[in-house]
Amino acid sequence: MKIKKKTFDTCILPCITYGCETWALTKQHRDKLARCQRGMERSMLGLKLLDKERSIDIRKKTKVTDILSRIDQLKWRWAGHMPVAKGRNGVSRALWTRVAADRQQWKELEEALP
Repeated sequence: MKIKKKTFDTCILPCITYGCETWALTKQHRDKLARCQRGMERSMLGLKLLDKERSIDIRKKTKVTDILSRIDQLKWRWAGHMPVAKGRNGVSRALWTRVAADRQQWKELEEALP
């Protein structure tokens, strides 16, 4: 399982999430990505849908990185590099630029994400 987890986290997850920083994800897209990951996790454990194993229990066994959390994290990091794209008026643009420029403060905000 350790090798499967490492393969998923280092090879598969980056391939699936490539370019996700610029995606406009709808709830349908997020659901499809989560469903895809759950299918891969069941495959890692040799389970079928008919086994009726709960997703929470499967995640505890595989311990892989959650794809939706990873996408949110990547989008947040990308937003820090795009300060001009955020605010339309001068005040919000200046505030966004100042916060994004302070890498330590930005990192703390990123760590506060769920």
